[in-house]
Amino acid sequence: MTSIDRILRKSLKGPTHTAERKEFRYLAANEDFTTLRQIAGFDNGILAQTARDIIHELERSAADRARTLATNAEIVKAQTCGCPCCGATIRRNSSLSGWWQCSQFGAEGFRADASKPPCSWQLFFVRVE
Repeated sequence: MTSIDRILRKSLKGPTHTAERKEFRYLAANEDFTTLRQIAGFDNGILAQTARDIIHELERSAADRARTLATNAEIVKAQTCGCPCCGATIRRNSSLSGWWQCSQFGAEGFRADASKPPCSWQLFFVRVE
């Protein structure tokens, strides 16, 4: 069950709201913010609050998708082009899931090339589902 369905199930209960549930599902699936904002602007109680909840959920999920895409793009760019700070290769730190760092990160014994200066670039990648 999606978060939109949870909102609809919680707020629009019973057989009297069947048509509204279908309409809100359609609007949410098509991300029709204009109509949802018009409904949310009415001060008629449960329908307006439901529309506001759906708008909030859609905006939150869009922000999560954008953040995930930006992080994925940064990892791919770093893997192909190297560290964005110094140009050295990057490596995955296996002590934590999603931890990437420049190969020149850390003390001399841990860096790929101890003759080069250290770099502090790190990336923590968290998958949002």
